[in-house]
Amino acid sequence: MEGRINAIVTGGTCGLGKALVKTLLKNGCNVATFGRRPDLVRTLIEEVGNASLFAESCDLTNLEQVSSFLRKATIAFGAQDLIILNAGELGPTPLKSVKENSILYFRLVFETNFFSNVWLIKEVLGGRKSPIAIVHVTSDSASNAYAGWGAYSSSKIAMDHLLRIIQAEERVNMVTAFSLDPGDMDTEMHRRALPEDNPDSLKKPEDAAGEVLAEIWKRCGFNVR
Repeated sequence: MEGRINAIVTGGTCGLGKALVKTLLKNGCNVATFGRRPDLVRTLIEEVGNASLFAESCDLTNLEQVSSFLRKATIAFGAQDLIILNAGELGPTPLKSVKENSILYFRLVFETNFFSNVWLIKEVLGGRKSPIAIVHVTSDSASNAYAGWGAYSSSKIAMDHLLRIIQAEERVNMVTAFSLDPGDMDTEMHRRALPEDNPDSLKKPEDAAGEVLAEIWKRCGFNVR
């Protein structure tokens, strides 16, 4: 794909999401992103100071807010070329076993990590005729059985498989869909889940972002500077 890439990154105000936003901007892309915390949105805008960024406070589980965000992003930059589904919900910590957690806990996690992503994808794909890449940020917990990770892991597995189905259904419509695992990173979510881990043993989000985007460029044929 030639020309300037229009990208959306969900949950782009901290951790890997913020690193993805900054790296995309450095590569000459237009980036629209959102996060739930207004203070982090303001901080991102202040740090970046780039006309190629559109950012606002938005909750992925609030369908009206997301619909408004998508309209504004399209007005700002045009049709999207790349969607990175980065926003995720771990749920309350410390992590507990399946039998210890309530069904409401599972619904909370799935609402963000699965159902809200499904809705966003349907909104983006509806009626479009140009190529688009949809990339889901997954986790090694989706392929490994870790105690305490029942809700998060199963929501990631569900999303991974759905992306494979979308790829099979939409290939003829110029849609590329897949998941990528960035590896264990020194992020707020990781620190909440595994506070005993040594940060020095974890990837920096900036390094992981570079690896993730390099793989996206490779798979999707994007030409960036």
